[in-house]
Amino acid sequence: MSNRKIGLKFPEDNANRWRGFNTPGIATFAGHRYRSLAREIAQNSLDARLSNDEPVHLDFSLLDIPTEDIPDIEEFRETFSAVLAANKDLDTNEKAQAFFSDSLRALSAKSIKVLRITDTNTSGLVGPCEVGKPFFALVKAEGQTVKSSDTAGGSYGIGKFAPYTLSRLRTVFFATTYEDDNGELVRLAQGRSILTSHNRTGQRYDAEGYWGQIDQFLPVCDADEEHVPGWLKPESLREKTGTAIHIIGFNDAEDLWRERIVSSLAESFFEAINSGNLTADVEGFELNARTLDSVFRNAKVLESLKDLIDAESTFTQSHHFLATLNPNNPGYRSNSTENQLFGEVRLHLIVDANLPKRVGAIRNGMLITDRFPGLIRLNEFKPFVALLTFESDKGNALLRKMEPPAHDAIEIARLEGSEDYIAAKRELNKVSRWVREQLTHFAKDKIRDTIELDELAELFPDDKAQETSKKEEGELNPRGRIRIRSHPLPKSKKASSIADLFAGGQGGDVGEKTAGGSGGSGSRGGAETPGEGSSESGVDGDIGENRAGASIPLSDVRAVPDGDQRRLIHFTPEEGGAIELAFAISGADADEPLSIKSASEGELRDGILRLNTIARNRKSVTIELSEPFAGTIKMSAHAV
Repeated sequence: MSNRKIGLKFPEDNANRWRGFNTPGIATFAGHRYRSLAREIAQNSLDARLSNDEPVHLDFSLLDIPTEDIPDIEEFRETFSAVLAANKDLDTNEKAQAFFSDSLRALSAKSIKVLRITDTNTSGLVGPCEVGKPFFALVKAEGQTVKSSDTAGGSYGIGKFAPYTLSRLRTVFFATTYEDDNGELVRLAQGRSILTSHNRTGQRYDAEGYWGQIDQFLPVCDADEEHVPGWLKPESLREKTGTAIHIIGFNDAEDLWRERIVSSLAESFFEAINSGNLTADVEGFELNARTLDSVFRNAKVLESLKDLIDAESTFTQSHHFLATLNPNNPGYRSNSTENQLFGEVRLHLIVDANLPKRVGAIRNGMLITDRFPGLIRLNEFKPFVALLTFESDKGNALLRKMEPPAHDAIEIARLEGSEDYIAAKRELNKVSRWVREQLTHFAKDKIRDTIELDELAELFPDDKAQETSKKEEGELNPRGRIRIRSHPLPKSKKASSIADLFAGGQGGDVGEKTAGGSGGSGSRGGAETPGEGSSESGVDGDIGENRAGASIPLSDVRAVPDGDQRRLIHFTPEEGGAIELAFAISGADADEPLSIKSASEGELRDGILRLNTIARNRKSVTIELSEPFAGTIKMSAHAV
């Protein structure tokens, strides 16, 4: 039994400083808390992968533990009381006061929620707790990251703050098992709280405190195991290396945390999951190569994203990117090039109608950006999606240097002042030009120079040709020589096209299973090429009279038939507010209305659906027609 004292302690601050509530590291991830948590956790776990023969596995479990089982709980309560008093008397920060008042309520409850995130098939947080070791970098260091290679995911050392954004106590406990230099398993546990400066008994204390060994703020080790509560000892870490992160006072008020974490993992790590390098279990929600596609189609997952700006469209974009990794998909193309600086770069491409003309980039299994530099304006090409994967370590290492802290863009300016800047800028441009060449070859219509069509000479006379027309069998061709230059026309949609994999077209009619939608060039059809609707779905342009005011432009309109009476409608309104949706038979001599019997949301008035929308936010609604109708339909929207 150890004589070391174990408990919660905050360092004394003898410099009379003040650290307030707005911690920069936490503020970085506060806007997208669940997305940031999932990205940072998965990235760190993949960086610490132990064996390439099996995937890294993440397990997210919500625990409900007695509050008295939090170690040194009375010291936690006294500290939070002092912090609240300091923010009332010294800082007068109303946001901080509200937060720490809620913290004290959580500490006074009978039980408290803890989100545990455990990884397996990783090396764990290798110690001991000293500068230069991964355990120290995560728990004690600021602005430092310790990775196994130059291609590892993190590079700024601030991803460690993501879990704190979801804690009502701004407190996280870490437990890890790693293998030391002698091949022996070592277990460490430590807690960290990021609060604000505060005073107690006339002494100023720092904003950050630690639970563990009081002396030198060290973690609890195997010798002090009796001080570690059972919930801080995951079964998976008993005999194997790995790490468990415990978010104390987990803030799950939105009740959508499972779906949002699953969506973030699928959106950012679809390549790692698809290739079998990463799996996850989020409270029974399995995520692996077999279930990945169904996650992208899951109605509850999609519903959880509706109130987040651009979240649904970004999620759908990753689903498109996933399709580029399957060579069996219609329209699939792939090629690679060897770049002087980036090494092998491979392009995965799907060409098909209703795709958004985006080029994304993957590094180490994680999607970095869906707008690759130099490949943003691509209007001259047919609809497509493309994904770049950098196959060499040197290419991944260089990309890592060009990423911002959130790892969601490629910014060449971040290399300014380094010896790599000029060469990287030149070679990045080469990659962009090469991709354009590939798109020109695979995603651009080829136009033949000249076609002779004498049969149409009477309809298309060529006056100039009359001056140079030749005699045929002794007679002068009175109509001259006709030359007609061809222009590409939109191709009919095949029933097996990749667009069908993503629930319908945009800009075509909805209904019969024919070779493609007709129309789609209406003012709200949204198709980039008129008439290219899905084989089973799509929505035409404007119809009907102005029932409720000004016409509302819609973009990226899609519809999926579900039997003869149901349609799942997706659209993005360019303006927000209340709108009315009207439906009619497509192809009729006049706009014969279709009455709506019910809808998954909104209010029905005389067969017209009234909805509330947010400008440029994706909207989905299921409608049921009053009577069976298997043909194509039109839709219009007007302001209320």
